[in-house]
Amino acid sequence: MRTFTRATKVGESYRLYLSWVQADLMVRALRVLAEQDVPEAVLAVRLLADREDVTGLIDRLTPPDRSPRDVTLTSRELHVIHSALVNLPLSLSTKAGVSEERIHEETTFYRENFEGMALGLLAAVSGAAGS
Repeated sequence: MRTFTRATKVGESYRLYLSWVQADLMVRALRVLAEQDVPEAVLAVRLLADREDVTGLIDRLTPPDRSPRDVTLTSRELHVIHSALVNLPLSLSTKAGVSEERIHEETTFYRENFEGMALGLLAAVSGAAGS
């Protein structure tokens, strides 16, 4: 899976160019975390967002088809997505540790896809911010 994406700064937001697979990966991470049976406080610590915010992001990111597309996101929304990508493996861990099999069963993606996309988002925003 390609985890590199481009970003352009648009005012205080960032326009990302996402493949449908990248958007789907983000949606799956957000959806798994939002649908877990945990208190709102736990979700807020994980993502700095409530379920309504997460559902809104899921709706905006859900690809209507397999076409690449531009999505404009605020820094806060990018933080929520990045947090979901980083937290997903931990949220599916067991007493024995992170279960690679469980991650794939729940999302159809692999742990390294989530980690790579999290790093790709940081690199895209860094490039767009001129860092």
